[in-house]
Amino acid sequence: MHNTFQHKKSHYGRGAGHMSAVRGSFKARIVMCVAILLILATSLFFAFMGPEAAVAEETGSNNRTYKACVFNFAGYHMKDEQGVLSGYGIEFLNLVSKHSRLNFQYMGYELDWKWDDISRRLEDKEFDVVTSVSWDEKRAEKFAYSLPIGRKNTVISIREDETRFVGGDYSTYDEMTIGLLGNNKKTELEEFAKRKGFTPVLKNDYTEDAELAAALKAGEIDAIVTSDLRKAENEKTLEVIGSDDFYAIVRKDAEGLELLKEINYAIGQMDINEGDWKNELYYKYYGPSYSTELEFTSREIEFVSNLLAQNKTITVTALGNNAPYSYTENGMLKGIMPDYFEELMRLVANEVDGVDELPYTFVAPQNES
Repeated sequence: MHNTFQHKKSHYGRGAGHMSAVRGSFKARIVMCVAILLILATSLFFAFMGPEAAVAEETGSNNRTYKACVFNFAGYHMKDEQGVLSGYGIEFLNLVSKHSRLNFQYMGYELDWKWDDISRRLEDKEFDVVTSVSWDEKRAEKFAYSLPIGRKNTVISIREDETRFVGGDYSTYDEMTIGLLGNNKKTELEEFAKRKGFTPVLKNDYTEDAELAAALKAGEIDAIVTSDLRKAENEKTLEVIGSDDFYAIVRKDAEGLELLKEINYAIGQMDINEGDWKNELYYKYYGPSYSTELEFTSREIEFVSNLLAQNKTITVTALGNNAPYSYTENGMLKGIMPDYFEELMRLVANEVDGVDELPYTFVAPQNES
């Protein structure tokens, strides 16, 4: 009897467990079906609503959207044929969105950068934020400035192949014809010239960067003074005559100051988490573009000619214990610097008429201490 009872108890126990398993399996199937329906419904929703809905979902419902002025500015705010915006300013605002509770609606691309017009529109709440703004005492009375979002230099630029002017030798700058955009940077240039003791000839009837660059390329002027926030081609910087930060600005009302607080928070997070983001953006959009041809001064050409005429060999050495830059291995000098020098000699030989190679030899140092 005892064994029978135990047998029946075990039988009923298995039956109850089996029924529970069936019910559990049925519930799991229902949950799975509901999940699949939700996924399908979500996919259909985004398919019909487009990418804007996806962005709103990603950024979260707590984000606020503000109007950012993105006036047409080469390298800073640009739009391609498909209408896609890019540039330093666009990437800056995208990074701010990434590190804050802010979204930005881009407006005003059709506008020229005329400060009186932009500031009026900012005051009238057509825009909520404007970037790439230099510090100005009078401007700061009306608008609140963010933490710095980049740094720009005022530079004297010359053609890449120019050899008459030597950086730092101000006697060569005398009578240099320098182009300017109206009176912009005129005082800064005059003060610099006075400090360094040279007298330039100023031509300030240009109205656009492109016009100024074209005049330099055509040889109408010897040099130009501009901000380095522009994409220069086949130019080189002769002098940096000034440098200052640029900022984002907002209105000083409660809404503007709340926006500024969040922008400054984002900039702080970017400084911590995005590496050297200011310089990365600068070189991405404003790094110099040069031709691939090497240019030589008359003195350099003379040196190469004398070297070949006298059958001389260039003797080269470097530290033998500075790996990976330079080091000795089996009595030979190796590393990045010797490899770089070899490539440089190859490029020089290619650019000099009638020369197949330049004679040189590496000498490994005997004492590596």
